[in-house]
Amino acid sequence: KRQILNITGQILLQMPPKWLPIPKHSAGGMFASLVSNRLNLVARANGGLKWRRCFTMIELSQSWPLPDDPLPIVIFGAGSIVTDAHIPAYSACGFAIRGIYDPDLEKAQALAKKHGFVTYATAQEAAAQDDVIFDLATPPDAHAEMLAILPEGAGVLIQKPMGSDLAAATQILEICRKRSLRAAVNFQLRFAPMMLALRDAIDRGLLGEIVDFD
Repeated sequence: KRQILNITGQILLQMPPKWLPIPKHSAGGMFASLVSNRLNLVARANGGLKWRRCFTMIELSQSWPLPDDPLPIVIFGAGSIVTDAHIPAYSACGFAIRGIYDPDLEKAQALAKKHGFVTYATAQEAAAQDDVIFDLATPPDAHAEMLAILPEGAGVLIQKPMGSDLAAATQILEICRKRSLRAAVNFQLRFAPMMLALRDAIDRGLLGEIVDFD
């Protein structure tokens, strides 16, 4: 065991500093930096080894730039994902919600009253709004129908999954292309602080050549 440790130690001592991610705990438990980590081996009286780490902190981007003049948002759907995630997120970013539509009108009205925006009686009324971003927080089987009535060229966030199967997802893609919709599926973890930091590190070449993700 001691011989293996000594051999390993000698190999490490010959290696240049390596860029390694370490956790820097914040509100979301995300890491904020990568560190240059040189491992130094220090002999102990009993012949064993211990590690001494020397860190150089590098700040990485953890946020996406906000728009200078954000458009108000019209929401389709008043389910729990809207109450628990979408509305709090929009509020935190300072994005105004213009109104909401849901087939359950009473549920939509209760939500609108609580947060101070309007309710639309029909999907067509909600889709007729100008200069807004549409948030389709609807079941996957309803996506295509809602997309088909949105104004051409509109911006729209589509709740995942993008359809219930490949055929439905393909139909959604065709509608978006035909109507020139600026659409995105709500893969929100792509914009989580830890993922943005990782992207920044990759863009800077801090991790070398990326050949695989698992």
